[in-house]
Amino acid sequence: MKKQCIYQVIPKGLLAGVLVTALSLLPGIAAAEVQVSILSNKDLINIGGNETANIGPDDDLGVIMALNGDGLYDVYAAYAKFGDDGSLGDLFFFDENSAIVQWDPNVALPAKLRGNVDLANSPVKDRTVSLLSKKLPAEHGFSAGTYALAVALSTSGQYDFPILEFIVINIQ
Repeated sequence: MKKQCIYQVIPKGLLAGVLVTALSLLPGIAAAEVQVSILSNKDLINIGGNETANIGPDDDLGVIMALNGDGLYDVYAAYAKFGDDGSLGDLFFFDENSAIVQWDPNVALPAKLRGNVDLANSPVKDRTVSLLSKKLPAEHGFSAGTYALAVALSTSGQYDFPILEFIVINIQ
């Protein structure tokens, strides 16, 4: 009975986001890490790793990430669609306003989501970022197909990416 009351008052998507944040921000983790999660409708359907998140054309698609650990990092987030032959198409990066920007390979570095993030001392609100709000895939500009979404941490001022988390999203 109590469980039903909680779900009626607090949406499952919000609970999922809180759970991801709580799990990834546990104290005692010495190294930095990033966790990327997919929200569809009211459910958390993927927390990174090697699984594929399957999204129907009428399902909401949302993406959140949580950062944890120690160190000073620049944060990059990007996605690309796989072609029919398995190749990756154009790369799209999230800029400091979480807007999607197509990367121009003639430019030295792609857009940075966050710069000089001090993971040990940043408040939780700065370490949890909504990359895509929950909307239909087409509203985000996603058509049917398979996408790779990656979040990478780079040592501040460098371009080394010692930490990388990616997920695969299949939009039907």
